[in-house]
Amino acid sequence: MKTSFKYKWMDYNDLLELIDIGKISVNVIGGYVYRCSYPQCNKNFKKTEIVNKDGYIIVYILYNKIRYVNVAHRIVWMYYNKKNIPNNLEVDHIDNDILNNKIDNLQLLTKHDNMKKSNRQNPRTAARNGMTKLNEKQVEQIRSSNEKSKKLALQFQVTSATIHNIKAGRTWGSTVNENDI
Repeated sequence: MKTSFKYKWMDYNDLLELIDIGKISVNVIGGYVYRCSYPQCNKNFKKTEIVNKDGYIIVYILYNKIRYVNVAHRIVWMYYNKKNIPNNLEVDHIDNDILNNKIDNLQLLTKHDNMKKSNRQNPRTAARNGMTKLNEKQVEQIRSSNEKSKKLALQFQVTSATIHNIKAGRTWGSTVNENDI
């Protein structure tokens, strides 16, 4: 017979209850979340090392047929700040290392600001990894050109959307057009 569990996104009050009953322990300085999955824990905690498809450490705690779920960086932030994360904000990793959940590496940002920061600073994007089709000099040429996007796309072997996004400043925001100075 298969047992079904109810899933619940762990909020601050759930976190406090799970700490009180000895199901979870948080180290904000090291950025670690420890959990116990045994019925009688006796402080027999294990460091949570389950990583989801996006690379974040995810925490599952089973208690009273409820599987509480959250990501480690949100748990560390809630524990340290003693409150829930406001609905309009996200916990951001300042150094962009999503496995570094130390409290001094976490900050709250709006979704918009978090996306802007991610696009601007993520080492997996832009020219930092050498995987782009364009370099900064080509981007400057595109920005200063009066040619149509379709012609520039053919010239630089990218899509018209890429050209449009560069000209609109949505991508390659870290480069500066000399005409704008």
